[in-house]
Amino acid sequence: MEHQVGKELLTYYNQDISAKAGLETIYALTQEEGIGFAELFHARDALLSKEPHNIVLRNITEQFLSKLSRHNLGQEAGEKKQRLQEALDEAEKNVAIHVSKKIKKGSTAFFHSLNHHLVSAEKHTSKHKNFWVNLVDNYPLNFGSLFHNFLQKNRKNSKLFFDLAMEKAVAESDACFLGADAVTNKGNSIVKTGSQMAADMAAKNRVPLYVCAPSWKFDFRGEAAKHFFKEKEIKNRQGHIFEELPKNKITAYITENGIFKPDQAFSELKIHGNLFNF
Repeated sequence: MEHQVGKELLTYYNQDISAKAGLETIYALTQEEGIGFAELFHARDALLSKEPHNIVLRNITEQFLSKLSRHNLGQEAGEKKQRLQEALDEAEKNVAIHVSKKIKKGSTAFFHSLNHHLVSAEKHTSKHKNFWVNLVDNYPLNFGSLFHNFLQKNRKNSKLFFDLAMEKAVAESDACFLGADAVTNKGNSIVKTGSQMAADMAAKNRVPLYVCAPSWKFDFRGEAAKHFFKEKEIKNRQGHIFEELPKNKITAYITENGIFKPDQAFSELKIHGNLFNF
């Protein structure tokens, strides 16, 4: 995968992995003698300057640095880092469980692009149900092919369509699933390019469209979303990697705490728990 899409794009594929690495970096500083909070926040800002789009990194480092005690920094930081890492893993598992509730036995699910929450959801659901997965080969990143090849190696039922045949792939599905890179404080999703078309095809064919987004991806402070839309050259072609999907095209958000309508997601997460409420 690294050879095909480039090392830089791996962080876009899995923000959680990048966020955990950033958390480890800041935690390591807490174990050094003479380190104060100024150095910790400087390290946080340096990490965010390299990945300003990474809402998970922003959220997890803010949570890690909040309310740490100056008197017992080393031990408390270790315990808090462990809790945060466990929360990330638990959120991914629970998102997969909720996705499986929307996939019926013998049905077909359309998965757009390569997202680790979709991969986890497919793995979890396939343990309990036989179902088909429809994919499109979204050139030039070829995430659809990568996902299809992964499924084929594991003898899973999947169909790969050309990107121009997206409507057929969606129309022949019972539900569509996208992975979000962030959810803006307006309730819209920051998603991989091509997701808008998938949403339009879903609406046209009356297929429900769900966005998988644990609470870590919700931009409560409205800080990260503005950093996504920068031109990038991929295989000598210019274009945006991301686009903003309006909430009125989304049937529901699938979070670790449940499945919520877009207009209700932020308020529900505040009630049921999220990154800022352990």
